[in-house]
This record gives sequence, C-alpha cells and structure tokens, in this order.
Amino acid sequence: MSEMTLKQKENQLLGLMNKYKHKQPGELYSCDELSMKKYRLREKIQFVQRNKKDLNLSDNDVERVIYILKSVKDLRLLYRRCKWETIVLAIMVAVKEESTGTLVTFRDYKIIKQYKLKERTYATVISRLWKLERKNKPISEIDYLKGSGNPTMTW
Repeated sequence: MSEMTLKQKENQLLGLMNKYKHKQPGELYSCDELSMKKYRLREKIQFVQRNKKDLNLSDNDVERVIYILKSVKDLRLLYRRCKWETIVLAIMVAVKEESTGTLVTFRDYKIIKQYKLKERTYATVISRLWKLERKNKPISEIDYLKGSGNPTMTW
C-alpha cells in the first residue's frame, strides 16, 4: 500500500512538471527568453513614458530614448553596479541635454535624486554608450550600390 502511494505521488509530480514546462491557456508570460526580453523592453519604455514629465522631455526626445534602448542589447554593458532605472534615467538626461543644448543641473530634479543618479555614474554610462555606438558603427559609412554587392566608402 505504501509503494502505491509513493508511485502515485511520483506520477503526480511528473505530471505537474510536464504541465508547467509548457505555456498554459490564460498564462500571461511564458518563460522563454525572447518573451522576457520583450517584457523587459516594454518595462523600460513604460518607465520612460511615466517619467518624461519629470524631466520635461518632448515626444521627439522620448522617441530618441526608446530608439537607444532598442539598440542597446544589454544595459548591464553600460554600468553593472546600477539598477536599470538609473541607467535609463541617465540616457534620458543625455537626450535632454542634447536637445536643449544646456547642461542639466542634477540637484534641480526630484527624479534624479529619487533614483540616486550621480554625475560620475552619468558620465560613465554616457561614455560607455558612446563607445558601444562607435564599436557597432565604423567611422566611415558604407553605402551599397543598387544592384551590386560592391561597397563604396563615403567620408
């Protein structure tokens, strides 16, 4: 009788393991890597949308931040010891400085204090972002001629 119950328990556990190995009907998020990357990107975009008013970002600035977030595969490359919110905020500040042409005073913004963005962290994130961009794009652009596979260099 005790062998029977152990076997039944083992079968129940195996059944549950097989059940949760695959996505079930009504399950919001599956555990595969692609859907988690999409979820995390949506989370970062929502963070930008929620906090754009705190930095007075225009819609064009928000689109530029989202473009940068989509182009960077892993934010940990920019600064490993920071939370992703702080890194995204640093990118938002950089886009704001570029669009307005003036430097952002860190003590004037409550959101910068809230997420503890320091000037040194900001400088590190932006310099690594610039290095990552330079690494992915060569100094000279390569244009492909229509119909031929021969690249021509433009300076």
